[in-house]
Amino acid sequence: MNHKSIFKLKQNQSKSVVIFILAGIILVFVIAKRAIAGNLPSLGDINTFFNRLPYILIGNQQGWVVKGGFALNIFISLMCMTIGTGLGIILGTMQLAPQKIIRFFGWLITQFFRNSPWLVILFVMLYLLP
Repeated sequence: MNHKSIFKLKQNQSKSVVIFILAGIILVFVIAKRAIAGNLPSLGDINTFFNRLPYILIGNQQGWVVKGGFALNIFISLMCMTIGTGLGIILGTMQLAPQKIIRFFGWLITQFFRNSPWLVILFVMLYLLP
């Protein structure tokens, strides 16, 4: 490492520090301006948020725990990834099969989904499946 590369490293670090300090100063001015205007969130707003947080995360409190909200989205995503991985393994195994007819159907299904636009697949799943 020569003298010039050390200087450049220090110069880049000093630029980062200057940008960080400027961002901090801007943040302080924005908070001060909101405080003067009276737009800071009150303690009641924060309490309301935390009181409603369970409804945001898990939906209605009655019945099954994952009945709605963010937790239901995570559950559906995990189930779809599991089903998709299983079907992908089956489809990949079909393409490696020694029988020509099984390989052909594996290739055909893969090409059908590979060449279909995502929006078309979404509408088919949404409107044509029960």
